[in-house]
Amino acid sequence: MREICDSVNIILNATEPKKGGLTAYSVYHILKTLSLMREKPVGRPYLEKMLGIGEASVRTLLKRLRDLGLIEKTRAGHILTEKGIDVITKIDNVIKIRNVGNIFETDKDNYVIVIYNLNPPRNLVEVYKVRDYLVMHGCRSPLVLGGFEGDKIYLPGIPNDFGLKILKAIKNALDLVNRGVIMIITEECLERGLSASLSILKDFCKKNL
Repeated sequence: MREICDSVNIILNATEPKKGGLTAYSVYHILKTLSLMREKPVGRPYLEKMLGIGEASVRTLLKRLRDLGLIEKTRAGHILTEKGIDVITKIDNVIKIRNVGNIFETDKDNYVIVIYNLNPPRNLVEVYKVRDYLVMHGCRSPLVLGGFEGDKIYLPGIPNDFGLKILKAIKNALDLVNRGVIMIITEECLERGLSASLSILKDFCKKNL
């Protein structure tokens, strides 16, 4: 877990403001950038398109990632260093995001974020603590919060029949092994939900390592 905590801190460090100015990119943009570079070398114009942020922001993001030793520039484009591969692999192993379809029967799909290796929220008080992280990052309407440990699933406040529907959708998308936290959110909350997930892990690391 210590190596995962180190990777979390590296990613969060890349988003910290410097010279008093806030960054125009988020944890989401950093992790997406690293994931794209894992597939192939990428250039700045491609990143602008894929990330949906401006040229200046992409330049700053790339410089920060180079300064942290996560990427390097080649003739073909920016690629991951060994350190970059290690960091994104560790983050991907502990945080999984999947589309679980339109389980709430609205006009939009829903997404599940699972943070593995954390104790699950077993009651509403613990659920509210997870919700506070999401709200702090601007996601004010999480749909379902819960967790799992072994074969036991915790969805406090959710009726049993609807809980079974949710559980089926999650298990079709992901393997629930060991223990972890479950967050089901809208697509609009994906970026904020990922930032909240890193904050949850950061605080866990502070308390336990």
